[in-house]
Amino acid sequence: MAPPLRPVRRVAAFALVLGSLSMPTSLDAAAPGTPSGLPRQEAGSVGAPALDSLLEPMLAARAEAGLEPLARSPELDAAAREQADFLATGEGLSLELPGGLSFDELLNRHGYDAGLSSQKLGSINVNPISLVRAWAAAPADSADSLFHPEMRDVGIATAERTLASGEVETVLVLIVADELESLVRRRFAPLERRLAVRSEMVAATNRARGAVGRSPLEGDERLHRVADRFAAQLAAAEAGEALFEAPESAVPAARRRRGGRGRPPDLVDLAREEGYRAKFVRANELRGTVETAKVLDAWMRSPSHQQNLVDLLVSDVGIGFG
Repeated sequence: MAPPLRPVRRVAAFALVLGSLSMPTSLDAAAPGTPSGLPRQEAGSVGAPALDSLLEPMLAARAEAGLEPLARSPELDAAAREQADFLATGEGLSLELPGGLSFDELLNRHGYDAGLSSQKLGSINVNPISLVRAWAAAPADSADSLFHPEMRDVGIATAERTLASGEVETVLVLIVADELESLVRRRFAPLERRLAVRSEMVAATNRARGAVGRSPLEGDERLHRVADRFAAQLAAAEAGEALFEAPESAVPAARRRRGGRGRPPDLVDLAREEGYRAKFVRANELRGTVETAKVLDAWMRSPSHQQNLVDLLVSDVGIGFG
């Protein structure tokens, strides 16, 4: 049975900084559950079973864990077949590849550009299901695990060889992977969504200011970083985590003189650390939503937050997420 994934409490904070201005929200997410175990099968000798039947228990266990299904890849099948044929020429099971190739080079040779990959080798003369179960026991956040959440493709091949003892053995090669382009696109999707929300919130803030005759604000990269840091603090606080365990040297001297050792720097401190010489900072907070219309509506109904949005003295804006 695969070990359980450690549940993760993830709090997403969304911060808008005017001159400096901020706004967080919370979002809980848990890592996908792990499978309760692969199907049991009595031990027994098998020859060269159908490859699909070897994949079935693994795919079923991934589905039970709530993970994405694996698609059979002809390119990975071909790479697995070449490695299985190479293993069939020897006695042991080795990660050595034909021609001294690296694993990535082997995959590339068959037209697969991997961003994440893992290979499994084994003898299936005893019990193929037990073999797959043993492979599945790797930590679920490891690339060596059949339950790695980012794997998308699978290839499998077998080859027979005759050992010195005269016994005929079937070796199996299993490859799970994800193409580099797919991996990068998926990993950058949250950043693209954040940038879209950031742009939308700046525009919405300026519409609110325009409605009362105020000039539009300019997005500032330094304030975006300030907002990110501030949002991260708010998200950690929402999750009940310890926020500030910095050594004394990390706390500004002025704050230590004010008896603030170990306390978070205020937004003016954060802005100055990022190179923005702010005279003052305005901050708004809201938990429970990141929908632009709802955020602006809630703020415009709050006298203090509304005042921040339309303050005559602010000129720049930063949006952050934590």
